[in-house]
Amino acid sequence: QVQETRYGGAANSNSPAVKKARTKDDIKCMTQSEPYCFVGRRVSKYFDGECFFGKITKCDDTKPPPFWHVVYDDGDEEDFSSRDLIKALEHYEKHGKDDTKHLTR
Repeated sequence: QVQETRYGGAANSNSPAVKKARTKDDIKCMTQSEPYCFVGRRVSKYFDGECFFGKITKCDDTKPPPFWHVVYDDGDEEDFSSRDLIKALEHYEKHGKDDTKHLTR
């Protein structure tokens, strides 16, 4: 059974509960203490006035600060700093209802 988590990720109900970030400060704290909890989450960002959606596919915390790799639905990719991640998660909170991939997961 798959459950929806805050910020568009799916959590397996058989796995331990994932903490849900409630505020920007919670997210910022989790980027340091639990950076892998964002892998699999959907994000969004504006490029040239158009909203693009993507998925966080991996986290690299081999040396501080951690970075998150995002693959957009159109095939573009980029790495997010914690600041970028927070912005993209907040953007998805506002615009995720328009994410067609979200409906087909």
